[in-house]
Amino acid sequence: ITQDFLARVEFDDTGADGAGAALRIYPQGRSSAVVIDPLVSSASATVAGVRTSILAERTEAFGETPEELAEEFGLTVPNVKAAIAFEYAA
Repeated sequence: ITQDFLARVEFDDTGADGAGAALRIYPQGRSSAVVIDPLVSSASATVAGVRTSILAERTEAFGETPEELAEEFGLTVPNVKAAIAFEYAA
C-alpha cells in the first residue's frame, strides 16, 4: 500500500539523500491529468490548473458536456472526463 501511494507522489530531488519534499500528488496515478499541487489552486485537485470540482459542478448543474468544457477551458476532452471521474469517485 505504501509503495502504491509513493508511486503517485512527485518528490523534489534536491535533498541530501536525493529525495526531498513532496511536490505534487497524482491521486489517480501518474498517467492521469489530475494533480494536487500545493502551489496551484490552494492544493485543490486540478487539470492544467482548472479545479476538477468546477468541471464536475458545471456538468451537473448546467448539463455542459465534456466537449463544451474542454473548448471553454482549453483542455482536452479526456482530461475533462478524468476530472469529472475523479470528482465522482471521491
